Amino acid sequence: MAAGWGAKKREASTGNWWFDQPVAAEGACEKMRKKVCIFTSQHRAMDARIFFRQAVSLAREGYDVHVVGYHPEDSRIEGIQVHAVGRYKNRLFNKILPSFIFPFKILPLKADIYHFHDPDLIPCGMFLALSGKNVVMDVHEDFKAVLVTKRKYIPKILRGPASRIVDFIEKRAAGLFSGIVVVSEEIAGKFKDHNENTVLVRNFPPIDWYKASGGEPVTDAFTVIYTGGISSVRGCWQILDGFERFKKKCPAARLKMIGGFNKAEEEAQFRERARQIGSVDVSGMLPWSDVVREQSSAQVGILITFFQKDSVREAYPMKLFEYLSAGIPVVISRKPFFEMMLAEGRFGIMVDGDNPEEIAAALYNLYMNENKRKEMGFSGRAYVRNNYSWENEFKNLSSLYERILKNPSC
Repeated sequence: MAAGWGAKKREASTGNWWFDQPVAAEGACEKMRKKVCIFTSQHRAMDARIFFRQAVSLAREGYDVHVVGYHPEDSRIEGIQVHAVGRYKNRLFNKILPSFIFPFKILPLKADIYHFHDPDLIPCGMFLALSGKNVVMDVHEDFKAVLVTKRKYIPKILRGPASRIVDFIEKRAAGLFSGIVVVSEEIAGKFKDHNENTVLVRNFPPIDWYKASGGEPVTDAFTVIYTGGISSVRGCWQILDGFERFKKKCPAARLKMIGGFNKAEEEAQFRERARQIGSVDVSGMLPWSDVVREQSSAQVGILITFFQKDSVREAYPMKLFEYLSAGIPVVISRKPFFEMMLAEGRFGIMVDGDNPEEIAAALYNLYMNENKRKEMGFSGRAYVRNNYSWENEFKNLSSLYERILKNPSC
């Protein structure tokens, strides 16, 4: 096993102003006696959903929160105890062994609720449930579909049978658990027949992560920001082309692109093109608190996608909600789902994602109209607060925990 088991403890901070607030609300003494163990074998302990959404929110409600996952060392971060585990270099070992190893790591914590995040840990979750523990399974995606379409390390001939086996195990195991947490209504429908305590908790951004910038530049540069996976289907080449044209009218403008690449060849080509244009910062993956800070200090967010219509309709555009939470307007590709939202929220300008001239014109429009930027930023932030905030989603998770603790057999 890689380093991480039994590592030295240290106090740490995320460096984000919101997380520096007291973790336990006044009057939360009763919940302080309730311990929660959130564990993951495939995600980092500091994952945005696991740590920054769930763990932080639970700690602020007064729970004694422990997160077990991949991390350099045991740490106490913002009042949350992070128990570091390592990873094997062998992918198969990483998938199979955690279910056998994790019980030895987490059972000594004697938690009131055990909350796991990966299908690989279903055997571990079943063992805990059969041992009389309160167990919550968190389902991030339709793993049956993912096995067929995305797990290329599995031979193609085996993906279909493997997906059916996993689907069977997920559904049968669901009935053993105290609760199921899902990220979409589609996935919720899959589990409700097997566990009536299935709740929808989507990955909307916590509105209070962000200090709304309101379009006010932090530096003399007018900054356009993109955050997310960098690939052709996400319109990143069109973003470069549009920014290049915009930069001719606004030489001081900067483009920040934060995210990872799926293909090394495309990354090399993209970085070279960005270098030729100039004033383009391709920073790769950043800690989540840094992403929040960068979004909040930009003047405009940009989101150009070429996903199929069904995918856009079924998957909420989280990056859009993050831009709006930061109080900045957006330049967004013309899609039916976005058109509906834009009509309600009036938070940006819609463009043809294949037309760099339209992208450049929209950026220039916002550059020249500071009042419009502020109005759109304010409108977008209010729209997210009322409709798509983590604060509203967390109520479902909090209620689930309360039901489990009041009635452990539920």
